[in-house]
Amino acid sequence: MANVRNIKELSAYIRNTKSVVVKTYAETMLRVTLKAEGYAKRNATQNFTGRNNRKLSGRLLNSIYSGFDSFKAGQSLPRGFIGTRGIPYGRIHEEGGTIVPKKAQWLWIKQHGGKADNFRRLTPREFVQKMKSKDRRFKILGKGTPGKVAIFQALKGGDMVKLFALAKSATIPARPYLQPAVDQAVKDFGSIAKDHFRKNLKKVK
Repeated sequence: MANVRNIKELSAYIRNTKSVVVKTYAETMLRVTLKAEGYAKRNATQNFTGRNNRKLSGRLLNSIYSGFDSFKAGQSLPRGFIGTRGIPYGRIHEEGGTIVPKKAQWLWIKQHGGKADNFRRLTPREFVQKMKSKDRRFKILGKGTPGKVAIFQALKGGDMVKLFALAKSATIPARPYLQPAVDQAVKDFGSIAKDHFRKNLKKVK
């Protein structure tokens, strides 16, 4: 049974396979899977933007990967897959859903743009720690939802900068980037398989 996990292992599997049909299938699966990964990264780049067209896809883009495995025990034909790893929010962006805090009372939604970007590395925990240390520049304003915000306000009449919006829940719209990539790659399967089959038949002759 084939048990390949990456391009190097699948390439070795292809070299060691004598069957024209199996070799063609494996070569096709390799190309189609890599195409699907490329399509998914393109979708993430195009679909995930913020205010002023600021790209939000960096971590998501870097989390997309592809791999290969066997269909199931007893079969030798490998299959490919794409997915995300290392980020907890990949699935909810794909399928959509509602996020609620698990332990905290509020969701802390980081704000972007303008002077808020000067605090882009500040975490909610650090914000609260600054409040507890009696740093009067860091405050939470407002009551109830919506309208509760965490702000930074420079003393002596300085600007008030909204750093976080606090909410009881947040609804994320579905912005699929994996499934459309798989669908597009599947459409390419037939023509790619035909090319590889012709090439492998010529080698047999």
